[in-house]
Amino acid sequence: MLFQPRQKGLGRENFLKLNDQEEVTGVFRGDIYTFKRHWNDNRSLECPGSGCTLCSTGLKENFPSFRFRINFVTYKDGHFSAKIFEGGGETYDLLVSLDKKFDLSKTLVDITRRGLKQNTKFDFLPRVDHPITPEIEFKIKNVTLVTLQN
Repeated sequence: MLFQPRQKGLGRENFLKLNDQEEVTGVFRGDIYTFKRHWNDNRSLECPGSGCTLCSTGLKENFPSFRFRINFVTYKDGHFSAKIFEGGGETYDLLVSLDKKFDLSKTLVDITRRGLKQNTKFDFLPRVDHPITPEIEFKIKNVTLVTLQN
């Protein structure tokens, strides 16, 4: 066969999308995927690592930024589903600090978005006032997690 099916992306519908001041509650689950991303000509490109042509230029504007993805299981319209939460270095560091105190794989978290486009920040509020019951845990464990990388 001459033409092979093209590699599909992760799909926009699989990412957690929030508008400014919108909030969602859920729990982080699964492994964390970390990677580096370049911004070049108003496009985002995942850095392949060694041999990267943008990194090899040595120009500061070509240095990639740290990114991460993790599944975030939420409850909406009567069922649980997983969405990909993606963030940068500051968000990751904040979640590391919170995870030391709250074990974010076992704690419901409110995520609120503040801002638009590149000026976005996220607020995280661990909901220790709403423990995950055994029944809810059973339902969460049965959610199929989303693939985090192409």
